[in-house]
Amino acid sequence: MNCKKCNAELHEGDLFCPECMDKFAVNEQKEKVAEVSKVAKNTVLKQLNNIMFLVMAICFSVMVLPTVISTFTGLPMSILTNALELIFSIITVVGLWMGYTAKETSDLNKILRRASIYDAYTSVMYTIAIVFLAIGAAAATILSFAGGSLFSGASSSLGGNSQAQVEGDAIIGGIISAIVVILVFGVIIAIVSIMKSIYKSRRKYFVALGASTVSGEYKVEKAPIVGSFVLGGLSILSAIPSFLFGILKEIFLTPVLTNLGEFGLFIDGILNGMIGGMIFAALGSLVVGAYYIISGIWIKATHEAQLQNGAAVAAEQAALEKLEAETEAAIREVEMQKKKAEDDARAAADLEAKQTQAMMQQMMMQMMQQQQANNAATATATAAPAAEEAPSAE
Repeated sequence: MNCKKCNAELHEGDLFCPECMDKFAVNEQKEKVAEVSKVAKNTVLKQLNNIMFLVMAICFSVMVLPTVISTFTGLPMSILTNALELIFSIITVVGLWMGYTAKETSDLNKILRRASIYDAYTSVMYTIAIVFLAIGAAAATILSFAGGSLFSGASSSLGGNSQAQVEGDAIIGGIISAIVVILVFGVIIAIVSIMKSIYKSRRKYFVALGASTVSGEYKVEKAPIVGSFVLGGLSILSAIPSFLFGILKEIFLTPVLTNLGEFGLFIDGILNGMIGGMIFAALGSLVVGAYYIISGIWIKATHEAQLQNGAAVAAEQAALEKLEAETEAAIREVEMQKKKAEDDARAAADLEAKQTQAMMQQMMMQMMQQQQANNAATATATAAPAAEEAPSAE
């Protein structure tokens, strides 16, 4: 195997190129992390394109029809109260169908926000309901306390009770009535608060899921699965009384009313009209229940898939961090070895230079000594004849 950057030969187990220092192993692992992170976005797109999301889109589209009818055929007050819901419902329908037909991940964030706008709207409406319930609870508590004499002080109208006893009974009765009102409204507000929390958590989940299609990171720890099932179950249960009333009416009331002549037929027609409206509403509740149950199943599947993606990304990221640490350590080791070799070579060169210089100095000293010896010998040789010629001259 050769380096892709400089074509130098690589050996098995190498983490980087020893020639150009290219960290090819780390780069390959980074590509793996990027690929696994991309799966999170593709998973959302895959989940949006499956048959379950299609059924959700159909159910919600059908669920909007009663709102459309109520908005355009109801009383003026009904039109005002349903118009806002219709607007947010239509936005949600558009988002659901855009999600199912989406082909790219680039706009999933916007689509998922749009598809969950009805949950946001419902959460706000439940907040308003809690405020009005609290106001009603306070007013009812005051009225029940003030009217306590109507319940517990009624015995005074029969005579035989003193004024003090009547006033005491009125206070006790007012306190009991106020406690009952507070408990009743407390339970109602608690239920409405739970429902508001479910809608809010559903909206929060879709927003977080949309954000994950941009960042590639899925940060949801707990998805609103149970809450969606609760909404669906309650909607389906609310449809049962309507069907049950229709069945019981046909079994018990219709035979009796038929025997009452024209008056009986008149009453039977009124009841049939009422039951028809109730059945229509019950069918709507069944569709609503199906939507929330299917959305709960879809959220569960998406959540589990994203958790698996997150675990895979975390594992690859951990492997990358480990590989980076090992590569850096190996590079430092190689650099230390190179530096040591350079230092050893420099030291050897310095030593050789010093030895060469010492040898040169020694040779120069030897040459100087030899020169001095030669000069001394030459001087001696020159002085000897001169000494011999001096006596003969006398």
